[in-house]
Amino acid sequence: MKRFYAERLLKISRFSSLLAQLCQAGRSKQRVSESLRATGFYQDAVQFEEDCRDLGMLVAAAETKRLIYGLDKDLKAEQLSELAHCIIKVLESELSTNHFLKLRAGYADLMLPMAHFGEVVALVFPGAASDIAEASACLALERYQGCVFHSMLVLEHGLKWICAELAIPFPPYDQWLEIIKDIEKAIGKIEAPKTDVPGRERRELLAGAASHFRMVKDGWRNHVTHGRASYGSDASEAIYRSVRQIMIDLAEYEEKKP
Repeated sequence: MKRFYAERLLKISRFSSLLAQLCQAGRSKQRVSESLRATGFYQDAVQFEEDCRDLGMLVAAAETKRLIYGLDKDLKAEQLSELAHCIIKVLESELSTNHFLKLRAGYADLMLPMAHFGEVVALVFPGAASDIAEASACLALERYQGCVFHSMLVLEHGLKWICAELAIPFPPYDQWLEIIKDIEKAIGKIEAPKTDVPGRERRELLAGAASHFRMVKDGWRNHVTHGRASYGSDASEAIYRSVRQIMIDLAEYEEKKP
């Protein structure tokens, strides 16, 4: 799937209008390359050829290259007009066989290759990068089940981190309930005196995370894993934001550790 902004289609439309004007001058025997260059037509043609190529409209790109060559050779208006007619016909044909997807306003950045959960999460949990990218893209594309599914896979990295923090083995089988029970049992054994501020903060963080994971398991993960629920825009985004925040909390704590 190619990504581009709608303004590029507007530029194509604008250039098509310029081509139409050139077609109207088709009976002229004059050489018009210099005057066209003065209006920026030549630069528009170069940009148009690049846009067509990027969008996969290769025939239109090739025909535009012929027009650019004609401008370089200072062809007469009637000759350039014939090339312009050909581009318009090809462009109409190629646009009819291409489909364009519009994303909701404010969601386009979720499709970009960037750290959607922040740089600290990317640094502490590099193994989660793929699922973070998939969850983000699914949210942007309104593939809500996929967003929730990949968000749950991201959380597994947080779950493994907590197990490592508490020196609990992370079992090879996919049983969150047993893992969470082991985590809660280990947290219950942590003694943090009132004077031990770092110790109390660590215990509160782990306890809060364990509570979050239990809520996720009961409220979301079990249902999406077994196909027992469907999620809409609001629910999937709430899950995505919730997962993002817990991963940020864990990553920031890991970063601050001495």
